[in-house]
Amino acid sequence: MKTFKFGQLLAKEDICNREREIKLLKKICAEGGRAVLYGSRRFGKTSLVKNVTIHDFLKSEKHSLGVYADLFQVDSLHDASMRIQVAIETAFSERARAKSFLTSIQNYIKHFRVEITADPLSGAPKLALVGSAVRDEKTLHELFVALKALSADYRILLVLDEFQDIARIAGLEAQLRSEIQTLSDSAVILLGSKRHLLREIFQDESRPFYGFGVDVEIGTIDRGHWLPYMQERFAGSKLRVDAEGVDAICETMRDVPNSIQELCQWISLNDESRHLEPATIMKHVADLIENKSSRYFERLAAFSAKERAVLVATARLGPVSSITAMGFIQATGISATATKAAMLRFADQGVLDFAEDGYVITDPIFGLFLRRQFVHEGEK
Repeated sequence: MKTFKFGQLLAKEDICNREREIKLLKKICAEGGRAVLYGSRRFGKTSLVKNVTIHDFLKSEKHSLGVYADLFQVDSLHDASMRIQVAIETAFSERARAKSFLTSIQNYIKHFRVEITADPLSGAPKLALVGSAVRDEKTLHELFVALKALSADYRILLVLDEFQDIARIAGLEAQLRSEIQTLSDSAVILLGSKRHLLREIFQDESRPFYGFGVDVEIGTIDRGHWLPYMQERFAGSKLRVDAEGVDAICETMRDVPNSIQELCQWISLNDESRHLEPATIMKHVADLIENKSSRYFERLAAFSAKERAVLVATARLGPVSSITAMGFIQATGISATATKAAMLRFADQGVLDFAEDGYVITDPIFGLFLRRQFVHEGEK
């Protein structure tokens, strides 16, 4: 029985209509091209790449490697090197069942020794790279030298997730750009969710990655595709939903796929009405907010009073097209300087997202909670 899933990587069958993006990424990979995949958080970018694009690439290419590294909050050159090394080791381990690969791999890895162990749970072979490099820059360079050597006989797909976070590390952009350029026969996909940082990296002519790759945007899903998707999954709970109900769910969750799935799962677990009308759906929204309120209150406790004021003002007035607009500054009740600093910090942390029409609370349910708790009834 197909169900609603959220907060986890989704299998291809659980992803609602990303056929256009899947087809485009498949073609880019087949041609050894470059892509910049971007979109808001909670839109399923990682699921799409890890569970569909990489999976299909490895399935279609017998001699291939899919190297996936997550650079979320990477904090040093050493950290970046280690994450990419682990990604390469994981890719090797996926292919380690082939004896021909095990016997030939050392021929490509000149600066590392390959150690093979067995996973204590599954017994599957695991490969680790042990190098003599001391400097982080040298380690990173030698990892790419190894990938370049492998690309002579293996098709390689390199995926770097949350790529915008490399901007934290001085010199890392330039070095990665230089190393990626050497992988002339390999496909490269860079993913990101923080649009203000991605815009700086890929659209500033003075930056190393200016003009890199084909842009692939992960946007909202047409509600016409959500209708059969929801109907199939609600049927397992003996619930019915029509286009009006789908509109209510998507509108309330701001068309954010992960939040749509979360609300739908909540409804599946708790509804007894059988037919999901908008009024019934809004009652479930209120119940879901109440269920998560303790978690959200704890989250708020980690912020300062000024930061909480900025979040409440954003929930009340969002999307916020200008963080220096007088009306928004007045709504926060703090200085323009403090407001701007908090907004940019929240955007960097992923608490806020910069959508086409301005800044919004990334988690729609958290935004609804803030409005419910801190916005006067007459202002809602």
